[in-house]
Amino acid sequence: MRDHQIPFNEKIIDNLEIVDAIRRQNFLTHKKFDEFFPNLLEGYSCVGIEKNSENYLKLKNLLKEAHIEENDIYSDALLENYIRINVVNRAKLSEILVSNQQEKINSLLNKMYDLYDKSPEKVEIANKKFCCIIQEYPNLQKVKNWWDNNMINCGINITPIGKVLAHTNAKCLDSNIPDLN
Repeated sequence: MRDHQIPFNEKIIDNLEIVDAIRRQNFLTHKKFDEFFPNLLEGYSCVGIEKNSENYLKLKNLLKEAHIEENDIYSDALLENYIRINVVNRAKLSEILVSNQQEKINSLLNKMYDLYDKSPEKVEIANKKFCCIIQEYPNLQKVKNWWDNNMINCGINITPIGKVLAHTNAKCLDSNIPDLN
């Protein structure tokens, strides 16, 4: 595959606005990529629960109560000796298991999520490690560079039409991308 520059200029912005894919917002500014991207995937960029801590013991008791095996639900976090629930973000917890006990399981998973270490120093370390991992993916690195060089200076909102156009274009490039909800 050839290495293409991601285009950006006023003409492209005008064209996207004409087809109602975006709306220009002069008062809007965007954060740098590393400031917002970890929040989108907070389930991966989180600190998690320290192994052999009091919260870890609480987690084990919750799992035992629900008859769930530890390895079925969690994996290693970014920080050494920490674990996390294997989800993209908290909002996705309700999609993990579908059963007649879904409400009980969702409650259990949310209790587990509440046990995560939220100390600002560790959150910052985890976010930095997550952003370092992102650097290993050339296409995400291109998006990051494009975003940081263009989007923080241009206030736009993507419309529902813009989301569909972007998704359709992405599906043309990679048919493995899941359908929109």
